Amino acid sequence: MDEQEDGWTAGDVAGIIANPFSAITFDPDLFGVHDPIIDEETWIQANTKLMQELGAEAYLRNLLVILKGDGPKTQDGAPFGYRR
Repeated sequence: MDEQEDGWTAGDVAGIIANPFSAITFDPDLFGVHDPIIDEETWIQANTKLMQELGAEAYLRNLLVILKGDGPKTQDGAPFGYRR
């Protein structure tokens, strides 16, 4: 898919939506403290739709990329939507 005007690709957007960091507070011992940017139900609904659009295999591959820390980030290295 072509890059969007703002420089984000469809893959970047899918990565942001699929990132569970957006919806839940991880155990601080594992990751540190952060405030989720959306509620869990919204995250589930958005990811159900994304999984239907991408297919299960592509969705799971995308999720693994995110969980490994290889998803889209801001210039300071934080996941989009978060401050360090």
